[in-house]
Amino acid sequence: MGFEYKMTPHYDASLRDGLTATNPSDGVVLNKHFAKWGDHIETNLRTSIATGGDKYESGVDHDLLVACQEHANKYAKPIKADNIIALIHPLYLFLSDMDELSTPSMKDEANAYKEKLLWFLYQNFPRDNMRIITLDTLHNYAAATSLLLEQGLIDKVFFTEHDGCPLVNNKELNQFKYKTFFMAGGYNHICLSELIEEIEKSTHHYDQIWAIQDIITNSPRPPSTSLIPSEIYRGIRRFSEKRVVQLEQVIEMLKLKEAPTSDQ
Repeated sequence: MGFEYKMTPHYDASLRDGLTATNPSDGVVLNKHFAKWGDHIETNLRTSIATGGDKYESGVDHDLLVACQEHANKYAKPIKADNIIALIHPLYLFLSDMDELSTPSMKDEANAYKEKLLWFLYQNFPRDNMRIITLDTLHNYAAATSLLLEQGLIDKVFFTEHDGCPLVNNKELNQFKYKTFFMAGGYNHICLSELIEEIEKSTHHYDQIWAIQDIITNSPRPPSTSLIPSEIYRGIRRFSEKRVVQLEQVIEMLKLKEAPTSDQ
C-alpha cells in the first residue's frame, strides 16, 4: 500500500484500495453513503476546524452526526465478549495528517502501522472471545471508518468530540466495567492516553487494561521524530511496561487463531 498524494497531501489515497471504497469519486470520502457531504467532510479533514462545535451541535455537522449515528446503529453488533479491542481514531493520520510526515522513516512507520492494522482487521478473527470497537470523530467515520463497520470488520463505533474525548457518558462506559481492554490507535500522549485514563476510571481495574504497542502511533507533528511509541501514556502518567504487548501476543492471549469459526 503506497502513498499517493494527488491534490490532497493531508490524505493517503491508497486507503481507497485498502478499505475497498464504495464511492467512485477520487475524494477523501470513501463511503458512498456519505458522498453528498463530501466537500464538507473534505474541508474538515483538511483544516481540522470544528464548524459545528466540538460536539457537532449545529449546522451541517449536526445533520451529519444524526446520519452517522443512524448508520452506526444499523450495523452495530452486541458487545457480549469479555475482551474488547478498542481503536481510537485509527485512521486519523491517513485522513488528515499525511502532510505532517516529515521524513522517509516516518512514512515507512506509517505504512507499517497501516498494513498491520488492516491485516488484523481483515483476518476477521472469530468474535466468541473478543469484540472490536472504534472511537472516532464524526468526519473520520463518514469518510472511512463506516466502511469497516459495514463490512463487519469492527463491531461497534462510539463517536468522539471533534478532536478528542468520547461523546459517550459514564453510564454508557459502565457497560464495560468488567471487561478487559486492549487499547490501540492514536495519538499516544493525546486522545489515546486520555481514553486509557477514562476506561480505567470506568472499569475501576487498572489490570483490565492493556496497550497494543505496534498498532499505536505518536502524533507526526513536531517535536515528534518517530511514530513508534517508546512509552505509552495514560493521561499524563506512564502506562506500565508490564501491560504493553504486541499484536501477535494479543492474538495468542485471546487464542484467536485456535478459535473455531463463528457466525458472529
